[in-house]
Amino acid sequence: MGAAEHGGIAGWPAPLRLLVALLGDAAPPRVALDREQWHDFARLVIERHRVAPPVLAALEKLDMAVPAEVLDRIRAEARANALAALAQKAETSRLVARLAALGCRPMLLKGWPLAEEIAGSAAARHSKDLDLYIRLDELDACYRVLAGLGYAPVSEHRGRLPLIGDPALASECNDLALVRPDGAQVEVHWRSHHFRGWLDLREICGEGRAWAIDGTGLSVRVPSVTGNLLYLALHGQQHAWLRLKWLHDIALILRQLDDAALRAALEAAAPAAVERPLVGAVHLAHRVFGARLPAAWPAPDRVTRRMLARFVRGIAIEAAPPGSPRARFDFYWGGFVMAQGVAQRLGVLRYAFWRGPRLFLASLRSGARPARLSPDGGDA
Repeated sequence: MGAAEHGGIAGWPAPLRLLVALLGDAAPPRVALDREQWHDFARLVIERHRVAPPVLAALEKLDMAVPAEVLDRIRAEARANALAALAQKAETSRLVARLAALGCRPMLLKGWPLAEEIAGSAAARHSKDLDLYIRLDELDACYRVLAGLGYAPVSEHRGRLPLIGDPALASECNDLALVRPDGAQVEVHWRSHHFRGWLDLREICGEGRAWAIDGTGLSVRVPSVTGNLLYLALHGQQHAWLRLKWLHDIALILRQLDDAALRAALEAAAPAAVERPLVGAVHLAHRVFGARLPAAWPAPDRVTRRMLARFVRGIAIEAAPPGSPRARFDFYWGGFVMAQGVAQRLGVLRYAFWRGPRLFLASLRSGARPARLSPDGGDA
């Protein structure tokens, strides 16, 4: 697939091209950025794509003349990320112990275990929160534990709190996001996808795997290797791959898994009806980062090729970060056109047109003050 077909990666701004080269599998080219471009590079690394840890590691291996203030910014961000990872591991230990006492066994999505598995260190990947995947019947107990630790729903999710136990919340939402005054964040998920009829990790992962929390004697469940890959492919698609950290996850996994494991993931994608996101994610990682294509990996179909081209264009648009109107549009449009079957398309339409009214009516029944309803398709 040529660059023109994908929206012209060769035409990306020089700071962005340097960024993907530093994260990719090929030797980075010698580039000459001016002062303004170097500051654009730092902003892309830290704010837009949140990849300071791997970029810093790459820069420290190269003899590249990086302005001191730019390198200091990236180094400070990587250090802050490392401290945050340690805090998240400690918080995971506390949450796992307290939830276990109530019979809850959450599965942790992404986060520091993913960083340890694919990058060798919890500090090697940016993560803003802990994503706990639970059974719906565990939601009340899980919320009570979190509330006892000082967490409260973020502003756009406050209207969901009185609806815990209401069928509307279970059917129309997949998470409850909470924050503590010190900035710690947790998202509690009872479905692994926003849209009904899409991937159910429980069918693929079962109980998942136990991941040790260093020095505590505790462990937390994480998805199976196959479930992880399918979930990450779908998660990146939902957010139009607008942060390169998500695509970099796929590239790192492709370095680690052999062809047999990747074919097994593709076979698991068929009954889960997520072949398009998985095939597309692998081809996109190949195109952007030079990640290897597994042997006999299928070519993307016409629909997937067109969406990949749109994703590549979006990565380079300054006015289209996660949370932007373009990102919200692609959340729905990408879901609809990449859907496989009527049930998945209906899930997208239901989320777009019925979710808001149903939650509003449920909030009136509960006597809760209706909150602003977020499409949940923005930042992550």
